[in-house]
Order: sequence, then C-alpha cells, then structure tokens
Amino acid sequence: MFLNILKSKGVVISMIISFCWLSSSAIPTAHKWTLEECVDYALQHSPEVRIQELSVKSKNVDLNTERNSWLPQISASTSQQYTFGRSLTYENTYTDTNTGQTSISLTGKMNLFDGFCSRYKRRMAKDLVLVEEHNLADTKMTLIMNVVEAYLQVLMDMQLLEISKRQVAIDSLQTLRLQGLLKHGKISYVDVVQQRATLQNSIADATEKVNQLSTDKLSLCQLMDLETYDDFSIVKPKEEALLLMMPDNVESIFADALNNYPTIQSQKASISSSEDKIKMCRSALYPQLALIGGIGTNYYRTNGLDNRPFGNQLKNNFCQEIQLQLTIPLFNRFETRNSIRQAHIEKDRNEVLLKKAEDDIYHKIAQIHARAMTTYAKITSYTAAVNSNQESFKLMTKKYECGKATLFEFDDSKVKLLEAESNRLQALLDYYYQCYLLKLYKNPREI
Repeated sequence: MFLNILKSKGVVISMIISFCWLSSSAIPTAHKWTLEECVDYALQHSPEVRIQELSVKSKNVDLNTERNSWLPQISASTSQQYTFGRSLTYENTYTDTNTGQTSISLTGKMNLFDGFCSRYKRRMAKDLVLVEEHNLADTKMTLIMNVVEAYLQVLMDMQLLEISKRQVAIDSLQTLRLQGLLKHGKISYVDVVQQRATLQNSIADATEKVNQLSTDKLSLCQLMDLETYDDFSIVKPKEEALLLMMPDNVESIFADALNNYPTIQSQKASISSSEDKIKMCRSALYPQLALIGGIGTNYYRTNGLDNRPFGNQLKNNFCQEIQLQLTIPLFNRFETRNSIRQAHIEKDRNEVLLKKAEDDIYHKIAQIHARAMTTYAKITSYTAAVNSNQESFKLMTKKYECGKATLFEFDDSKVKLLEAESNRLQALLDYYYQCYLLKLYKNPREI
C-alpha cells in the first residue's frame, strides 16, 4: 500500500511538472505587444490597406490628367509616299512618272470652349479621390476593429488560462493532502483516486486553454500579417484601465459619426460626383470651339526630271495654317439625353445609399451602446458574485479539509467560483470592446 501511495504521489507530481512546463511554454518572455502596437503594425503591413492605398494613388493620377486637360495637344508627324504612274510633282503639275514625296508637319489643338466639360471632369476626379480616401479609411477602421477583437480574445484566453492554472494548483494541493491522509489511514484509497481524477480533468482543461490561446494568437498574428507568432505575447492591461471608458449618449455619437465616419463621407462624395457628372453630360448640348494650328513642308523627287535640292524644297514648300473649329451638336441618337438620365439615376441611387448608410450606422451605434450599458451592469453583479463565491469557497475548503464536506460539494463550490470569475472577465472585456467601437464611430482615429 505504501508503494502505491508513493507511486500515486509521483504521478501527481509528474502531472504538475508537465503542466507547469506546458503553461510556461505558452507564455514566452519576448517583447509584449500593446494594443496600439498591434493596430499600428497591422495598418502598416496589411495587404488590403496597401491595395486601397494604390487605388487612392491611381485616382490622384486621374485627377492630374484632368487638371492638365486644358493644355494644348501638340504632335509632330512625318511620312514617306511613293506614287507609280501619273503623279503630282513639286511644280503642282501631273506627269506620267514615278514620284516620291516626303512630308513633315507639326500641329497643335487647344479647346477654347467645351461647354465646361473639362471643369466638371476635374470636379468629378476630385470627388472620386475623396471617395477612395474614405474607402481607405473605412478599410483601416475595419482592420482596427478586427485586430482589437482578436487582441481582446487573446487577452481573454490568457486570463482563462490563469484561472485554469489556479484550479490545477488547488486540485494539486488537495490531492497531495489526501495522499498524506491516506498514508495515516484516515481516508480510503477511493477518495484519493477521485481527487486525482479531478486533478487530471483540471489539467486537461488547462491544456485545452493553452491550445485555444495558441490558436487565437495565430489569428491575431495573421491579421497583423506577422510572419511568426512563436514568441508573440501581449501586454495584460490593468483592470481599472478597462473600466475607464464611458461612452456618450447615442445621439451625440451619431451626430459625430455623420461628420466623421468614412462610409458616410464616401457616400457624400459619391453624391457630389454624381452632380458633377450630370453637369458634365449636359455640356455635350453646347457648341464646342477649338483653335487649331500647324506648320509643315514637303520634299518631292520625280524620276526623269531635274529635282530641286532637298534644302531648297523644304524652304520653298514651308507652309503655316491656323483655324477656328466650331462644332455644333445637332443630333446624336439621343445619347446625350440618355446619359443625363443615367447620371440622375446614379445620383438618386447614391442618395438612397447614403440614407441607408446613416440608418445602418445609427442602428449599430444604438445596439453597441445598449450592449455596453447592459454589460456594464453585468460587471457589477458579476463582481458581487465573485466576492460571494470566493467567501463561499474559502468556507467550503475548510469544511472539506475537516471532512465535513464531500468532494462533490467541494468541486461544485470551486466550479461556481471559476464560472463567476470567467463571466466577470468576459463581461469586462466585452464592455471594453463595445466602448472602443463607440469611440471609433464617434471620432475615427487619424489614419
């Protein structure tokens, strides 16, 4: 029997050592990341953010193109022509012989009036740049929300692991105590076996928490686009800091969101772009006036004739031209009319999307605010439950150690305490997350 006790005690000690090694390997001692560091790193390395930044650059290039559209178009050209049979000579007469002609010209064209089409195109390009910039901000905000949620989930796993470790420590001490009582014949071997099974369950639960922590850390690192997560660890904030955030009322947050939230600002820019598009389409109804000018010269070589020198011909054949080109639209199969109608439809659609975006934001803010207030009330009740269960567990531990309580009663009291602590922790982190979301809706960070 004594050997069995030693063996049982050795099993308990080996389980404790194994769990300690496992839990220590899950909590590395490398640099610990704060929430702001995780968010900043994700914003700098996210492929989605990078793609959206390139979209903004592309729209800026389009804007630069439209800004330069008022400049004249200048082009140079040259051609070489061979004519066989009856052809035109440099004397402007026709002859039955082969002729070669070299032409050189420089032409330019400048719009003097295009119905203000260029002006509205520039405005549209500006609005589209704003749309892409707000889309970029929206992409960043979505990423921030995801990173914060993943960060708090990792923090939750760390706290639950700490609770599980305390549970293992409690069961380990009780198992060793019962083995000591068994040694002196004060309890039966069955009691030790039951307590050891409880310890094994606690270690299994803690091991599951370690695995869950590793999985959620991997998810957070993937959101951050971090190459390795083996030595990744986060800072555990103080509990007081999580309760410092107190949201404003729903109307105040919504009023600020109307002026700051990227989705709404993007829709407003889209409406402005649609208005400019209507005016741009209407510009096709006006006449267009353009100034055209050019210079050119020719060189002729006719077989069988005495051709003048190349330089003389270029000089003598040199010509200049200037013209005003007026284009008056008469009928284009109703294309202009339909394009104006399409622009009006696009504007109406964007106005509906803006109203929908405002309603969605208001509903989200109201729901998040209500959940934050409910969770804050839960924190108070869960705190009271934790204090009550702590006192109850202390009394139950003394009764169990004195033999006045069964193992079932002891485990039930312990489980109630752990559940109360877990519920309070979940409520605390959920409250912080909801407040963080409301902070983003009220005043998006400068990103």
